[in-house]
Amino acid sequence: MNKIKLFAISLFALPLLVFAQNQTNLPSAGLTPESPFYFLDRLGEALQRFFTFNPESQARLEISFAKERIAEIKLVLEKKGVNAKGLSVAEARLADNLKKAAVVLVEEKQSGKDTANLAKELSQEVEEVQNTLKETFQTQKEALKAKESELKAKIKEARQEGDTAQVEALVKQLAEVKTQRELLDQKEEESDSVVEEEREQIEEAMGLQEEIAKKIREVEKDKAEIINEAKNENVEIPAGAFNTFDSLLSQVKSAFTSGNYDEAKRLVKEAKKSLKEVEKNLEKLSEAEDDEDKKAEAEEQKEEEKKIKEVEEEKSKEVNKNKEEGDKNREEVNQQEGRLEEEEKDEKQSSVEQSVVTYTNSGYSPSILKIKAGTTVIFKNESSRSMWTASAFHPSHTVYGGTSLEEHCPDTAAVAFDACSGVLPGNSWSFTFTKKGSWKYHNHLAPSDFGTIVVE
Repeated sequence: MNKIKLFAISLFALPLLVFAQNQTNLPSAGLTPESPFYFLDRLGEALQRFFTFNPESQARLEISFAKERIAEIKLVLEKKGVNAKGLSVAEARLADNLKKAAVVLVEEKQSGKDTANLAKELSQEVEEVQNTLKETFQTQKEALKAKESELKAKIKEARQEGDTAQVEALVKQLAEVKTQRELLDQKEEESDSVVEEEREQIEEAMGLQEEIAKKIREVEKDKAEIINEAKNENVEIPAGAFNTFDSLLSQVKSAFTSGNYDEAKRLVKEAKKSLKEVEKNLEKLSEAEDDEDKKAEAEEQKEEEKKIKEVEEEKSKEVNKNKEEGDKNREEVNQQEGRLEEEEKDEKQSSVEQSVVTYTNSGYSPSILKIKAGTTVIFKNESSRSMWTASAFHPSHTVYGGTSLEEHCPDTAAVAFDACSGVLPGNSWSFTFTKKGSWKYHNHLAPSDFGTIVVE
């Protein structure tokens, strides 16, 4: 028992700095899946496999191939981005390389050979591969995050200058960057899951005692990384966030020290799950803070628009005042004609206003509009998101025209009361109502926003 305790203490005492120093020196990516000559890379590796007979050498060869896949992934992300087709090819080949290495170890162990040392060595190399892969994705995510901040600053500046066209273009770019970040998160999670699965296969060829000790060091390192990342993101970690993890880790070490390795293995898996929950909760906190920033920005924008409107009203008052002073010098007849023209103009303007529906972040306004048959209604998008105005019901849009979305889009004849696509902020879409009745409609992209056009 004393020997076990001494061994456990020596394993736990290994400094985490070791992990930081064991970074993988990646080989040259060479040809990437984006190249039309990538088949030469596959051919070269197949030949190397053919002339490698020793099982240990075969396993090491696959790990070297895996490192080359990481280099390819890194290069593709840097040059082509997360949407590159070659990225999926490189990820699939990475999984295949690791699986081949794991199969060699499993087969050797099943044949009765001692694979503990080789498994330990390969597990360390796979861990380095996994860490390098995480760093590769993290670097790309940080670059996209910086791009988001830059675009937000430019949008704010364009709004202050009143350049709506520039705002619209920048908002599109921001949406694309956010989409890339989401896809990058998904790719990272998928890749990490595949690598972790194959790594566990390799570690099964190690002695159970060594495997558990290694996993204990890993979860301790993972906790430290989560804390550092939260610090870098300026996210305050709630008190007690790691209570469950710390309790489980204490139980793991107790079971390990007492020689109950099966229980320690079970508990360390629970501890790892607990860490993932902490990480998810911190991500939600970070997103909540981003939402608060967006609200503050929206309020600021609203205040700016209010000031602009006040200035425009003052200018309008000044123009009207000058016009009134000029009218005083005209003859009575001209004054009457002017008033009649002004009244006619006001009536026409009122009519135009009644045939306009404005879409904001709060929905359609007015929510109910009464018009005469033959009137054209303009739907203006003054919200921060796209607007796809269409007849009830969602999602078929059949009520007004009698045909479904799939049947009438694109509505070139303009008879179905369906925009058939999203209208970007700052733009508008119009439709002429010829059928009498009460016609309900909605935003296909946000079905909870709806209204009614009453045609008399």
